[in-house]
Amino acid sequence: MKKPDLRSEELAEFVGIMLGDGSIGRYRCDRGDGSKSIQHCVKVTLSSNEPYYAGYVEKMFSELFSIEVEGAKRKNENTYDIRCFKKEIFEFVTEEIGLKESPKW
Repeated sequence: MKKPDLRSEELAEFVGIMLGDGSIGRYRCDRGDGSKSIQHCVKVTLSSNEPYYAGYVEKMFSELFSIEVEGAKRKNENTYDIRCFKKEIFEFVTEEIGLKESPKW
């Protein structure tokens, strides 16, 4: 993961997208061995009716942090999620940028 410059236009655009269409959360998950773990998720949810924009955001998210992100259409919904489960990204957006975990209020 690379940390983007806090003054970059690309990061400003990403923050705007996160404020409008993003969510940040920690989720308890069951492991196969019966133990629990915490997943850290930074996610952008968009309309699947705008594949060009979803592709643009997915590419920008990936390039901004030099990471792979997961993009997937939700079943039976017109929704496309772009997700990152890297704790380092979660910590960067919450601690260094100051975005809040969901719910945003």
